[in-house]
Parts: sequence; C-alpha cells; structure tokens
Amino acid sequence: MKKRKNSAEINWPAILIQPQQKELIYLESKSAWLIESQHTIDIEAQLIDSLGKSYQLREDAGRGPVWSEGSQNIRLEKLIEMIKVHASLTGHCCSAKLGAKDFPQAFEIIHYLENEH
Repeated sequence: MKKRKNSAEINWPAILIQPQQKELIYLESKSAWLIESQHTIDIEAQLIDSLGKSYQLREDAGRGPVWSEGSQNIRLEKLIEMIKVHASLTGHCCSAKLGAKDFPQAFEIIHYLENEH
C-alpha cells in the first residue's frame, strides 16, 4: 500500500489553485494554508509547492481536508502561463513579458504580485 503524503511534506511556499478560477492564491507557509482552509475550499483544489510538486485535496474523516501528492507535477512553462493570467486578472500590465528560469524564481514573481495587489 502506497503511503499518502500530507501537508507535512509540502515545500512551502505554495500556490493554491481553485477549480474554475484563474486567480492563484499564494500561501507563504502551512500556517497560511490553515488560515485559508477556514474559507470555502473546493475538494477539487490543487496545490503546487515551491519545487513544482502537485498535490490534490482529499477529505480525511478524522482530520478534515488534507493534501496528498498528485500523480503529475506541473511543468514550469505551465506554471508561468498561469502566473501570467493571474497577473493580468489582478491588473498588472506587461504580464506577457513575465518569465522564470526555475520554480523558485516563479514563486518570487507570484509573491511580488501578491504584495503589489
């Protein structure tokens, strides 16, 4: 039986992606996730950690919603495209010019966008 990974193994910061929404939610730490989880979170939500690992939300009878590692990690190019859309939706100009050489740099961009928002 494969052991499911939970939020203890997530490499923070992370990005929360809600289904049917283009805006991204930057989560600095597990504490930020615990605060965000007090709001309505869709069970289909996805989390991308700072190494590009993907996590799916699942319901645990004893603990409520927990993250388990997804079957596929996100490609850097896909994350950058999502960040560009997010930047455009939040009113940042020149979002088409955004680019990152690696996941840490992509997370620096989303962190900057969130602080400017």
